[in-house]
Amino acid sequence: MGSKKINFWKWAFFSLAAILTIAGVVAWFMMRSFLTYDQETAFQPRAYQDRSGAEFEIITTKDDINLWIEQEMREEGEDDFTLYLDDAIYVETGIEAFGFRIPVDMTLSPEVTDNGNLIVREEQFRLARFELPSEQVFQLIEATADLPDWIDVLPAERSFFIDLRQASSEEGLDLRILAFDLEEEDLRFMATFTSEDEE
Repeated sequence: MGSKKINFWKWAFFSLAAILTIAGVVAWFMMRSFLTYDQETAFQPRAYQDRSGAEFEIITTKDDINLWIEQEMREEGEDDFTLYLDDAIYVETGIEAFGFRIPVDMTLSPEVTDNGNLIVREEQFRLARFELPSEQVFQLIEATADLPDWIDVLPAERSFFIDLRQASSEEGLDLRILAFDLEEEDLRFMATFTSEDEE
């Protein structure tokens, strides 16, 4: 009886398949641990009290708000995050993953909060060619995007909280949203100029 000959290519194929399977499982566990979001840490928006001072109601347009957002982002040094208004709110940004920059485009709908800030909820998103649940996309944005202090990412709610009152407070101004209807272009704000001793 002759000795049994080992097929080298068969052995190499099964070895490669095992290595790729192990690498895939390790990558899956690493990705899951990277994307884990602590659901117990519920977002609590900052509480505001209405301030006294000279009040002015501001009626504006989408173009003017886009200009203001662009100026604020430039001051914050945000080169990789674009937020603009049209018939909805559009966000263009990118996330760094595995050494690549992946473009993210979102369409969001606005909702005014009781204290005059804004929550924008995801209507649709596009993440290059990858299909991920949108909550995980929000987790990636929260973990990798360098956003201004006045924008909070809420992955569990698939939304952004825009704290307009915080963004304007450094200028001795209390700016609250009264109406934010993009389709009707009903964009009204209340600006209260506060004294320095109130801040």
